[in-house]
Amino acid sequence: MIGIYTIINTRNNKCYIGSSKNIESRFKAHKSRLRNNKHINYHLQNAWNKYGEDSFEFNVLYITSIEDLIKEEQKLLDLKPEYNILPTVELNRQLVHHSDKTKQKISEKKKGIPLSNETKLRISRSLKGRKRSSIHQENLTKALTGLKRSKDKADKIRLAHQIYAKPIFAIHLSSLERLEFASVNEAAQQGYDQSSILKCLKGQRRSHKGFSWHRSDSYSSCI
Repeated sequence: MIGIYTIINTRNNKCYIGSSKNIESRFKAHKSRLRNNKHINYHLQNAWNKYGEDSFEFNVLYITSIEDLIKEEQKLLDLKPEYNILPTVELNRQLVHHSDKTKQKISEKKKGIPLSNETKLRISRSLKGRKRSSIHQENLTKALTGLKRSKDKADKIRLAHQIYAKPIFAIHLSSLERLEFASVNEAAQQGYDQSSILKCLKGQRRSHKGFSWHRSDSYSSCI
């Protein structure tokens, strides 16, 4: 399954946004690393360790094409979800690539090779008295504490999750036939247009294929 997914901490509603060409496989990789305390995202790992596995939900937000994958993920990263350390898709992928391959090779090469006294002294001298610039300090603080977002941005991500991942139902305008779906994604997989359904749910369209569409947790009609 190709698309955008989220990992949500149900205790505080903070989340992580990601994309993958194989979401099921990515979920397994995330869980394996988190359970073994080896996840590259230290902010997410710390929250997992603190709140426990049962406090996290793994959900598919929506399905998209490979061509639109990066663009769609970046739209949500621009809202600054709390558990995403870096602000762009490109930087996140570079981090994962470096961690999984290059970092391991560097670590293996350095094992068992102690620093010489001369090297230790040179490092010590280079660090002594060094002051960080205000920009450096600000960037470091952001990296250590995680990016924060405004209430409006938090509401937008929460709304996206409600729309894409929550159960929905449709009522035929003539026959009153009722159809129920676990999510917008499931309806799309059964031949209905995802974009048209979303417009109905947002009140931007009256109906799609003869049905009015609603969120199951909130009878918000698009009629």
